[in-house]
Amino acid sequence: MLEWLRSLFGVNTLKVTDPVFGILKGQIVVSDGMKNICWKAHRDFTWEGPAANVRVYSDESGATQRQRELFADLHQHYPVLRHMIEKPLAQEYMALRDEWGFSGPPLGDPSEIWSVIHLVAIEVYGGEAYPDLVLCHAGDLDGEHDLNVSIKGWQVQEVMLEG
Repeated sequence: MLEWLRSLFGVNTLKVTDPVFGILKGQIVVSDGMKNICWKAHRDFTWEGPAANVRVYSDESGATQRQRELFADLHQHYPVLRHMIEKPLAQEYMALRDEWGFSGPPLGDPSEIWSVIHLVAIEVYGGEAYPDLVLCHAGDLDGEHDLNVSIKGWQVQEVMLEG
């Protein structure tokens, strides 16, 4: 029914109101043959620095209870996560700087990573086959790539260069 209405009226976005995320505006995305909705949350995640956008990947009904719980718990877990991701982010940054010739400054300590990158978005997944969260960072790389960290069970899965 929803597909029919979208095709009838030419609407490419969906909109739902969520008790945790506020207004969610969604667009259909297809990745690896799977159709999901990328919901842009009205509510941002704020920590030190600028607010980070929040994107929720789900179906047409909006965020799941698991995704709401993950996002609600993020404020509590973020200080520890931020410390946990410093070293892997710094290692990846330094490798990219050396191997790809990124022009950012060298780091003397992993904690200095926050002087060259910052959190710009949080992607909330929460499914069995996916990470719970992906923390997206931008900064002094090359202007086209981000350093993203996938999180599952409040542990670092991997650091990914995307762009």
